[in-house]
Amino acid sequence: MKFELKKEVGALIPKSIDFNYELLKADITTKLANYNNLIVLEDGLRSAKSDRAALRDLKKTIDEKRKEVKKQWNIPCIEFEDKVKELVALIDKPIVKINEQIEVFEQRTKDEKEAAIHAHFDDIIGDLKDLVSYQKLYDPKWMNLGNKLPEIKEIITLIIQSINSDIAVIKDLKTEHEQQMVNKYLENFNMSEALAEKTKIEQQALKLAEYNKLQAMKKAKEEAERIEKEKEIAAKKIAEEQEKEAKKIELEQKKAAANAEAEKEMANREHLSSLIGCEKPPWVEKIEKDQEPVVEVMAQSDYMTGPEKAERVQPVKLEIMNIRMQVSPAQKAALKIFLTENKIRVATKIQW
Repeated sequence: MKFELKKEVGALIPKSIDFNYELLKADITTKLANYNNLIVLEDGLRSAKSDRAALRDLKKTIDEKRKEVKKQWNIPCIEFEDKVKELVALIDKPIVKINEQIEVFEQRTKDEKEAAIHAHFDDIIGDLKDLVSYQKLYDPKWMNLGNKLPEIKEIITLIIQSINSDIAVIKDLKTEHEQQMVNKYLENFNMSEALAEKTKIEQQALKLAEYNKLQAMKKAKEEAERIEKEKEIAAKKIAEEQEKEAKKIELEQKKAAANAEAEKEMANREHLSSLIGCEKPPWVEKIEKDQEPVVEVMAQSDYMTGPEKAERVQPVKLEIMNIRMQVSPAQKAALKIFLTENKIRVATKIQW
């Protein structure tokens, strides 16, 4: 059974819908020409509004007529369309049922095909079982009707042979980076990527070795500098201790020399005292009392360092003594020698 029209559409539809188009167009064009250069003034405002209302009414009348004709024109078309849709709906019901059955059959066929492919993979994967999964090799295109099962099995066989061959090549390289190369190869089964991985790892190893070498050199240099610095500190400490000891010895030597000089001076004074005729005059005792501390303090202060230097003891203040004495010529000569040797200034001129 087929679809047939009782009459052709061309016979049912008039060639045109006739109305006084030309006359109406000419009349409207003529009247509208008067409005092209229209200027509305106060005395023509009412007339302009009236013309505008008339034109709007004309426009509404024409457009309503268009809608009416279109509505009547579409009635047979709408009726026809509804009938056709009803027939299509009737036909769609068996189509859906048939389609469901076809899909069930095709899915069952795909499942059987996929199971056969998987079984073939399991049969020939061999030692690669732990390295290459079925999902890794699976290609959805294998399920297309155009790809036959024998062809797919052959493709899988060739792929697994190629993988075994490439992994054997990697192992023949006998590189310490073998495992990294195999892992990289298994990502996309690409030998170029595996070789590139080997080069990358070797370059990284070289850079790491160079870095470790530089770090070792740096550490050795720092250690040598530390040892050298410790030696310098130790040598400086020893030098300071030696210098301190030398100054201590020098100070002791100067003290001994000063004490010897003081003893010598005392002997001279005692000798002078014997010449003058007295055992130890009061002025001699005063000089001894004033001068002895000065000798020792000055000897120490000349060799003091640091805070001790700031506490340096000032020399004893000199005093003026008024003495009148009777001496013999010999005692007089001895007194002159004593005053000169001890650098004692005399305030008044003495007639020697």
